[in-house]
Amino acid sequence: MQNLPNIAPAEIVVVGAALVLLCFVPAVLAWSDRRRAHRLQQQALAAAAATWAGAPMATAEAGLDQPVAGDAAETAGTTEPFPEPSGFPTPAAAVDIPVAEEPSFTELAAVTAARVSEPAPAMAEPAPEPEAAAGLTPPAPAPEPRRYQCQLQDLRQVRLRDWPPASVREDPERFRLWHQAEALAHEHRSAINTAPLASPVAVQSCCMGAADTDGLKHRLRFLLFPVLWPVAEDQAVAEAVFEIDTAGGEIRSWVEARHR
Repeated sequence: MQNLPNIAPAEIVVVGAALVLLCFVPAVLAWSDRRRAHRLQQQALAAAAATWAGAPMATAEAGLDQPVAGDAAETAGTTEPFPEPSGFPTPAAAVDIPVAEEPSFTELAAVTAARVSEPAPAMAEPAPEPEAAAGLTPPAPAPEPRRYQCQLQDLRQVRLRDWPPASVREDPERFRLWHQAEALAHEHRSAINTAPLASPVAVQSCCMGAADTDGLKHRLRFLLFPVLWPVAEDQAVAEAVFEIDTAGGEIRSWVEARHR
């Protein structure tokens, strides 16, 4: 404790005065500025109110100084008449505008009765339609059958039991065309599998069902089944026909419904 410096009372007074000046004086200055700004604002508002209130009062006082109509005869000899405004004609130069006379009630009634008595123009009636003239209702257009879009690549490829059928296996020419059709289907499998088809019934599986040719074009017929695991040909609901032009390589496709 003996090593601590001694603090004199004068030093404490100086430090306290400095703290008072740093904290109190800015607050006093800010309060004084706010009071002065408030006083200036009140003076501006009072001046504006006096300006708005003085205008109608001056007008009223000026109106009181004007002579009334009753005193016009007494002040005619002492007051000067108001000057005529420029741009307007004097009474002597005024032009008389003729005013058309309104028709009497009798004339209006006669004109209205004449208009009412006139016959209305006849309107041509539309000619009746043949069905309406005969008393028949025109038939409503038949709705288009619904089509299901599909591709062979989206269907399950199946092979029926004892397929191709015996009628093909026992005929050498038809059996040869069957193998030729299988070779063409393998050669053009990409175009055949991706060709868009519109089936009248939703289908889930397919298999090649027949093949024929006219020498230039080969037709491959694929059976379309509505089930995944068909077991007989008569389960097919439609046939996808692919016509292959061997000369030009063009392939046409369509769907034919099977009558069951």
